[in-house]
Parts: sequence; structure tokens; C-alpha cells
Amino acid sequence: MNASQSILHQHCIAKADRLLNDASAAPNESLQGFTLLNPHLALLDIGNTIIRRDYAEIEQVKLLSGGCSGHEPLYSGFVGNGFLTAAVHGELFSAPSAYHIYNIVKELAYQQDTGILIIIQNNSGDTLNFGLAAEKALNEGIKVKLLIVSDDCSGCELISNSKTSDQPQGLSGVILVQKIAAAMAEEKENSYLEIYKYCDELQRDLATVMVTMRASTAPDEDECVCVKNTKNYEVEFGGGLHGEGGFKTMVMTTTKAIVAEMLNELRKKVVLDDASDYVLMMNNMCVSKLEETVFLAEVVKSFLNNNVRILRIYNGCFMSSMNMKALSLTILKCDELRLKYLDYPTDAAEWRVGRFVGMLETPIKPRVRVLRNPRLVNKGPKLIPRESNVLLLVLQFACDALISCERQLNIIDGECGDGDTGTRIKVVCEDILDGLRLKQIDLENVYVFFKTLSRIAERIGASLGAIYAILFEAAANTVGELETGSPMESPIWISCLSNAVSKLKSHTKTVDATNNMLVPLVACLMTIEETLEQQEEPANRLLEAFGLGVAAAEEAAQRTRLINRKFPDSGAHAVGIWMRACFEGVKLRCEY
Repeated sequence: MNASQSILHQHCIAKADRLLNDASAAPNESLQGFTLLNPHLALLDIGNTIIRRDYAEIEQVKLLSGGCSGHEPLYSGFVGNGFLTAAVHGELFSAPSAYHIYNIVKELAYQQDTGILIIIQNNSGDTLNFGLAAEKALNEGIKVKLLIVSDDCSGCELISNSKTSDQPQGLSGVILVQKIAAAMAEEKENSYLEIYKYCDELQRDLATVMVTMRASTAPDEDECVCVKNTKNYEVEFGGGLHGEGGFKTMVMTTTKAIVAEMLNELRKKVVLDDASDYVLMMNNMCVSKLEETVFLAEVVKSFLNNNVRILRIYNGCFMSSMNMKALSLTILKCDELRLKYLDYPTDAAEWRVGRFVGMLETPIKPRVRVLRNPRLVNKGPKLIPRESNVLLLVLQFACDALISCERQLNIIDGECGDGDTGTRIKVVCEDILDGLRLKQIDLENVYVFFKTLSRIAERIGASLGAIYAILFEAAANTVGELETGSPMESPIWISCLSNAVSKLKSHTKTVDATNNMLVPLVACLMTIEETLEQQEEPANRLLEAFGLGVAAAEEAAQRTRLINRKFPDSGAHAVGIWMRACFEGVKLRCEY
């Protein structure tokens, strides 16, 4: 990236959604924050440089690295005992100047003759500026050597066939090289030239492949919010750290397919067989931890299935890039000596101690027997046939109404959610209707009825499923305390609703969708209770009270619409839908 591109890039970053004061000041301010957390490190008053606080007393080969800012924790995160002596950062996505690098080399070499080894990634900006600084230092008689790491194996066959002197770009593999070089320096038995030679030679056993996730197409403006997969995602191999295009792309499919292709790329440079041992570094660049660990498990499976022995795994964020989502795999063939160097202790803040790898973990069997659907015991009130028929119709009405409103609920939910409320509810309603058709839902024993609905509701998943499961579970507990076989009198239904609402309130401590769903439920309950309190013979006015309660619930659901939103809460709206359907079913069959 040239100077004008870098300035433009900084301008864009400054205008984007970043927690920065000023893009040009961000590198230095970041290093100030970093030293607050790492008191053994200090800022050197030459450019944006982090250095070991005890650097002047070190009587061994010193290691220097650096590059563009914006790739943190590279490079500052790997300064410390047993790692880099210093790291210099340029501006955002711009290499540090040769002037600053040259003066840092002079500072490290002052009154010492052990030599300085510079280890950097292969990209044009860094190699030019570090190369110029090294040449200037050599001209002054300073012992310095520049090691350029080119570990990207994506498209390496294209480079080798081009008959040029070009080398692949440098990626996260540079960190393993630096770790080994630092351990060799700590032994104080190796000269800077010996360390250079050893680390340069191990590059033939080092390979990295990086995949970048990109959205290739954007959704149409008039596309329904409830439609899934509105973007076609691709993974790109061999892309640059600043968004440069790669050598090839493939459609985002499964983790297994992507890992298989990444291993194919790695094999183009490093032979993976059962005759050697390896260490693996997995670098996470803004990918979720969930995806990272799924990815890691798939990688380990692939190696174990091919009898490839992995001695250590280093995983985490070692190198990042702003506005970029990617994962990289680095493989290094490892013998006993290399492993010793990698295991050498360090206090570098961002180094991850390598894990030992054995077989994939087999889940521990629980001591208590897990019953998916334990048998339900009949207890509490029992409905007579006429009441069971009413319950059947009410349940069918409610399910049919919710299924027919699937798309509407998805659109409402899509305004500020995942756009799947209608679909989740539809799936459960279809399960309920299937259960009715197959006579798997008990319509006589009310306790068993509510417990069954609670189990089915859990299949909705997410918070919505838990909410309905709690409601039905509380209702079941209400009737379960009553005498077995007793009649299910009308006030008991109101008690079920009251206890269900109270129980849901007790499990809700935040202002979210759960509270929104409570709004129509509470409105219905309060209206029914107030209406019946005003009647001399409340038992004869239950249907009227229910109807007023449903109307109140529908109005309350509409009040969940926020000022800046077009629709009410989807969960609250769904409550209004099934309540209205239940009332219509009761009204059709009951006469009070």
C-alpha cells in the first residue's frame, strides 16, 4: 500500500465506526495503553516503538520486528523476555519509516557487539524500509541481519511457475520463527548469523494458508426481511492483509470442505505424513470463538484421520486486520530441538502456550440416567368429554392462526431481530397438530396436557421457547397441586394464567422481549380479574370477561411498538393472535 492509499485508508477508518480519537494518533495511543498493562515494557521515543525495559542490560543477540499498525497484537504483543527485544509500528496500514528503524537499530547496538537480527514478514512496504535501514546500519559497521519470512503457501505453485524472484507474502508464521530465534538468543551460545541461518532454513518446513470471508452479493432493497441467505458468502485463498484479492475463491459451504481445501494448499509446500511431527498455529482474525473452535476441531480430525502427529496447537488472535474476517492455519514440521525452542518460557503478552494434542475428547457419560421424555403421571383435575372437545378446538384454532401468520411475524421480527419468530412458532404448532392427529396429546388430564405443551414449546429454541415452556410448566404446577380427578372449574383456568404470569415475571429481570410478551399477558389477566370483580355473578360472565381480556391484550401488544419502529414486538403480537383464536374457539363451543 503506497503513501496516498495509506492516507486515504486512514481517512476512511477515521470516518468509520471505530473507537478512535484520530486515526493518525491511534498507533501511539494504542501502545500507551499496551504499556499500562505490561510494566516490563516501555515506549521508546523513536517512532511508535515498544521495547523491553531492560534492553540496555541484555548481553545477547537482540531481535527486532515491526510493520504496519492495524494488525495488533502483532507486533507489540510479542515483545518481552524470551521473544522480541523491540517492535516498531508504522501508521495505520503503512510501514514504519526507514529513518525510525535505522535509529532503533543504532539504539539496540549501542555499546554492545552481540548483533541484531531483524525478522519481518514479506511485503513490499516492510522489506523496503527495513532493508534500507539494515543497509545504512551495515555501512556504519553494526552487526545486523534481515530475515524475511514468506510462509503463505496459497498460489505458491503459480509463483514458482512464473520464473521470477518473487516470494510469497508473510503471514502469521513469522511469529513461530521469531519465537524460535528468541529462544536461541536466550541460550547465548548462538551468534546472530547462526540464528539467522537456522531460522532461514526452517522456512522450507513452514507454511501458512489464510482464508478470508467475503460477502459477494448484497440483498435487494425490496427483498423480504424474513427471507434467509440474502448474501452469497465466499472464502478467498491467498488474499492480502489489506484486502488485496487472492488466488482463488470458493463458495462458503461447510467447515469440513474449507479445511480440506486449506490442507491441500498446505501440502503444496510442506509434506504432511506420519513420518514427522508438526506444530499448528491457528490465527483468528475477527471470527467468532464458536466458529474458531468448530474450525479447530475439524482441523484436528483431518490430521488424526491422516495419521499426522500434532505436538502443539497455538490458537487465538496473533495477528489481525481491521475490517477483515479471516482464519489462517500455519504448519511447521517440528523436531525435538524446534519443540524445545517453542516451549521456552516467555512473558510476551500475546503468546499462547501450546497445547498438547491427543485424541478428540469422548463425552463423559452422566451418572444420572437422562430421560428424553419421562412418563407423565396423571394428577390434578380431569376434563369431561365436552370440555375436552372445547380444548381440542381451541388448540386447533390457535395453531392454525399462528401458522397462517408465519410470514407476518417474521417480517415484524426482522425489523429488529433475526426474522424467524413466525417460523419457529409455526414448527411447534405443526408438532402440536401432529400430536393431536396421532392422539399423543392428552386432552382429559389437564396436568399432563400442560406438561406436554411445555415439552413441545422447548423445541422453539432460544428465549421464545423458554418463555412458553415456563408458562405451560407453571400452569401444570398449578393444577398438579389440586385433587386428582376433580372437575376443572372455570376459576382454575384463571389461576393457571395468573400463576404462569407470576412465574414468568420471577424469571425476567431485564427489559427485553420477555417483558414485551408479558405486556399482553398481564393486560389480559388484569382485565379478566377486574371484570369479574364488578359482577354479582362472575361465573356467568366468564366468556364476556375473557373477550374483554383478549381485546386488552391485543391493544397492549400494539403498545410495545417503539417510537422509531414500524411494528410492535413480534412475541407480543403473537400472544394477541393466539389469544384471539382461543377466544373464538371457546365462544363457538361454549354457552354461559
